[in-house]
Amino acid sequence: MEFDKISDNVKKANVLRLAKIIRETIIYSPEIRQRAIELEKLDTIRKMDSLHIASAESGHADIFLSTDDKLLKACQRLRNVLKVKVKNPLFYLAEVNEHD
Repeated sequence: MEFDKISDNVKKANVLRLAKIIRETIIYSPEIRQRAIELEKLDTIRKMDSLHIASAESGHADIFLSTDDKLLKACQRLRNVLKVKVKNPLFYLAEVNEHD
């Protein structure tokens, strides 16, 4: 699993804790793979990131959170093409708190 690639034990524990509250699972499909390929061709989005975004789109997620600055910049350039909002979790939290 991708969780095994996280070398920082604290980060890994946090991610695994979050994974326990997942309510919906998106099953990999040819449509997700095709969308991921499209995203990779549009900008500098890496293979695994494109699969994550395509999966979020397929699951009709409202938002995809990432702390990867390179990915966030690429998604900002593609904001009119993406079917999901991509934001930094800290900025998103600030936005949510501002609207409450």
